Amino acid sequence: MSTKQWFTVASREKVLFPRGVNDAWWIEHSSYGKESVFSEESPSPYLAANEWICGHLADFLRLGVPPFALFREGNGPRFFASLQFTRDKTPPPDTKPVKCWEKCAKQCTGILLFDVLIANDDRRSDQMAVDNPDDPSEITVFDHDQGLFGGMCYDAKKRVDRLRETDEIGIGRHCFADVIDSDQHFSDWYKRIASIPDWFIREICEDVRGHDGVRKTEVTAAIRFLIHRTQSLRDIVNAHRSYFPQVKWGTLL
Repeated sequence: MSTKQWFTVASREKVLFPRGVNDAWWIEHSSYGKESVFSEESPSPYLAANEWICGHLADFLRLGVPPFALFREGNGPRFFASLQFTRDKTPPPDTKPVKCWEKCAKQCTGILLFDVLIANDDRRSDQMAVDNPDDPSEITVFDHDQGLFGGMCYDAKKRVDRLRETDEIGIGRHCFADVIDSDQHFSDWYKRIASIPDWFIREICEDVRGHDGVRKTEVTAAIRFLIHRTQSLRDIVNAHRSYFPQVKWGTLL
């Protein structure tokens, strides 16, 4: 599970006449933003839709995703932005999957199974931030633009076809797949993921309808895909045990 996350204040200015009895401040902070552009040049044309849906699911599961929002620059481009998870604008320190598993086994299991849920085939170690690479106690996950609708796919039919593959593992070569050696925490995460309400999935998927070329057909497919996988994740993992070569399967499945 995630721990409390603290983000750095860039500057603050006291509100001179706040309403209520408490002090009030205007806070500036650092954010990390990505533009969602529907064009042949865009590496992920459904970036905002993927990040919005997957970010809400990760937040519901308390996996340590940074606070995020959608932004619009006037009538111009839309942006997905999250609070910066490092103290400056440099990339986060290198994350070491082996160390993460040694120190944060439960959260690592949750991240892996979450990525199966959203069919995220692009989870590398540089898409996580830790407080200390050699002795991590907190993991922050980010960058889900290749999940769900997928990336580098401009053909609407192919996007829907991808979401019809409800029982495929969908994770590619996950950075934890060769590290996790126990199914100790799998059962707890199956239960937590199965507890995601259907109404929650429907609403976060409907939020992106009409944005970045996401049509009703795709939203409907995404809803069916996610609802099915929340309830069938145990069976999906069981059918693809070869993806986790180090796991010593016990009786927990």
